[in-house]
Formats: sequence, C-alpha cells, structure tokens
Amino acid sequence: MRTDRRPIPPAGVSAVVNGQLEWLVILAVSVGVMLYGAYTVVNLGSFLAELVHR
Repeated sequence: MRTDRRPIPPAGVSAVVNGQLEWLVILAVSVGVMLYGAYTVVNLGSFLAELVHR
C-alpha cells in the first residue's frame, strides 16, 4: 500500500471542479471583454466629442 500525501479525488468531484473552473474562466473572459468594450466606447466617445467641439 502506498501512502500518498494527497488522496486522489473521485471522478465526479474533479468533473464538478473542472466545470466550475471552465465557467469561471468563461465568466472572467466575458467580463474582461465587456470592460474592454466599454473602455474603448468611452474613449471613442470622448475623442469624437473633442473632434466635434473643435
């Protein structure tokens, strides 16, 4: 019998963890894309406002 430091989790637990990690990654990427889009829209808006005011 081997005595490992950490036990190997059953397949169900690892599948659930992997699913949650996938969802977290997807959520983080979508939030980052939305923030980047809002940032570029704000920059374009201020740039266009400067152009119009000149």
